Amino acid sequence: MAGKYALLIGTSRFGDARFPALAKPAKDVAALEAVLRDPAIGAFDDVRALLDPPCEKVRREVARLFAGRKNDDLVLLFFAGHGVKDDYGKLYLVAADTDRDLLTATALGADFITQEMDQSRSRKQVLLLDCCHSGAIAEGVRAADACAGSLEAFTGRGTGKVIITASDSYEFAWEGGETPAAFENSLFTHFLVDGLRTGKADVNEDGLVTLDELYKYVHGRVLETTPKQTPQWKLANAAGDIEIARNPAPSAPLPEDLTNAVKSPMPYVREGAVHELKRILRGSNPALAESARDALEKLSKDADRRVRSAARKILDAAKEGRLDTEGTGDFDSSRHRPVPEPPPPPPPKPEPIRPSPPRAAPPVPGPPRPEPRKPEPRPPEPAPPVKKRRTGLLIAALVGIPVLALVLAGIVYSVLEDQMRETTGALVSSPPAAAAAEAGFLFAPWAPGRGSARFELLIDGTSAGVLENGSGSGHARFGPLAPGLHTFRLDGLTLYDASGAPMSADGWCQNQFFALPGKNSYSVGLTYTVNGVMIQYSCLMQ
Repeated sequence: MAGKYALLIGTSRFGDARFPALAKPAKDVAALEAVLRDPAIGAFDDVRALLDPPCEKVRREVARLFAGRKNDDLVLLFFAGHGVKDDYGKLYLVAADTDRDLLTATALGADFITQEMDQSRSRKQVLLLDCCHSGAIAEGVRAADACAGSLEAFTGRGTGKVIITASDSYEFAWEGGETPAAFENSLFTHFLVDGLRTGKADVNEDGLVTLDELYKYVHGRVLETTPKQTPQWKLANAAGDIEIARNPAPSAPLPEDLTNAVKSPMPYVREGAVHELKRILRGSNPALAESARDALEKLSKDADRRVRSAARKILDAAKEGRLDTEGTGDFDSSRHRPVPEPPPPPPPKPEPIRPSPPRAAPPVPGPPRPEPRKPEPRPPEPAPPVKKRRTGLLIAALVGIPVLALVLAGIVYSVLEDQMRETTGALVSSPPAAAAAEAGFLFAPWAPGRGSARFELLIDGTSAGVLENGSGSGHARFGPLAPGLHTFRLDGLTLYDASGAPMSADGWCQNQFFALPGKNSYSVGLTYTVNGVMIQYSCLMQ
């Protein structure tokens, strides 16, 4: 079984006064040791830490780290401190007892480390260097005099090496000054540890952190903090997908339709996604809430001002613990209150009781009268042929027109049903065949080819999602409808012209329909007036 082994070296105090003391290597070693030992993160079998060691002890521990390893063993060497080059351009890592004039005897040479790595059987070797590569030694700076080409200094001829440095050949590796005061570690090591401890370095969210993902995370975060430091890396006959740790807090992916809405090129669709992300952020699933928080962080930097403002407002409310009471601009949940049911009709008034009129006395029967003689029945005369033809056409029309209307209605319904099943909505996809409890919603655009609409769909006062019908149709999900009267409402209704400019905002319209047992399709008509023009919606739910 493959093992995982690490040696962490930090030098802060130096006997040679030409090397200034450093404040954070000891903290860097302690922080990295904690995440590598954690069974939920690094799960390393053995982690050795050396603080301010003499050169001889460093040599012995480096040799022990790489000796006796198997092909699949992961071996990691971390160094935090100063680096320096001699007059011949050879690179050395400075130990506590290093003499600047006797580097070959008192410092750890790059050629020594390279030789030990080349002779090791391990094909998964990681070298992390948090020392600056510049031409000067300054206060608060980890230095390596004229340390150009340090990546190549450790390449050697072996295989399976991954080398990551805190900066390039001509930059400082800041541990003070440029480093934010809140950071206990140097800039490079802070984000190295942060990516492992929080799982943020798990870019593809597969639950594992590879060296490729870790480098990309550290590189991006360091550049966001200061442009004066650029981490570098080099692969020497190795792959970047070496797994170094596990994600301690894997996040659940957002629904595909919501992810598509977050990435939509239309600003008002992204603004609608902010409303749904807030609902997930308030939910009981911490992993899904973390995914929603990450999506809101991205939207807080959106190019659209409304989207950016809505996302930042929710993030600020979450940090201050007032997320339940904070609105989201046009999609403030306080506006979406349930639509009141219409009052029941008053009971009919009882009819007043009127006295019946007195009955007249029955007539006195007189003598019987003889019955009149009935005339003999005469056979009916045949109708003219033209009249018979007209009667037949009238009967055919009366019977055929309703039948034809039923056939046409069936064809139209079939077309609408196919469109509804094939079309994907702006925020939610059409329900799968197995989800019998869900339903779809199809609606016509307010002005085909000339504009679009955006609104929130509410069924009996409960939100079924934010929709937009720029393509002429959309879908929403809502639970099964019990038999009885139901309210269908479009809230926050905004119409846009062909150029995307809003023509109206925050309108609404609603109607009611009666659900019957066993019936799963309903047609509801709605009207909405803008600029004196009445817009009609034809809505089919099934």
